[in-house]
Amino acid sequence: EAQCDNFLQVLYNRQQFFDKAEASGIKAIAKLRTLEAPDLLAEALINLAVVYKARTLTKKELPLLQEALSITQETGNINLQSTALLNLGDLYMEDRKYELAKPYIEKALPLQREIGSTEGEAIALRGLSIYYFQTKQFSTAKRLAEQALLLTQENNQKVQTMKNLLQLSDIAAAMHDMTAFDQYRVQADLLQDLPGKDKPALVM
Repeated sequence: EAQCDNFLQVLYNRQQFFDKAEASGIKAIAKLRTLEAPDLLAEALINLAVVYKARTLTKKELPLLQEALSITQETGNINLQSTALLNLGDLYMEDRKYELAKPYIEKALPLQREIGSTEGEAIALRGLSIYYFQTKQFSTAKRLAEQALLLTQENNQKVQTMKNLLQLSDIAAAMHDMTAFDQYRVQADLLQDLPGKDKPALVM
């Protein structure tokens, strides 16, 4: 029953029925706390955090992700652990707390590589690129964004490819390379006009 509620919160969130998603998530977590299923609990916590992210309820999102991270570090579930790390990094990025975001993303990157998630790896690379962009280390930011772009293009991940192109366009503008800026923007605009064939990323 708890797994059913967890499934429903993901389903309702995708359908943008956020009140129903939240209610299902809270029920799932309450039930899972009575069971010896730490990884399922961590998954439900992350899913509810994603619901709160969609509703921009950051204060509610943070403790859920912190608890999920703590659980997965104990159980050794690197899939869920890397997801919690990426979401924590994203949360701090959105709050413009770049120094706090960086360690989470750095820890997530090798885990995403270990589990073979090219999308997660690209998200982490772009996250680090954003950090170096914000700290005006443009050459490093560009190198990381180019790595992320190559991964997403090779794996036909259109949504993430578009985000990487936009990141590279911002870097090009900061480096006063307006030719590259225009090229990246044109490519990103073309992707915006196409239906994305990859599922929307969990974070970033």
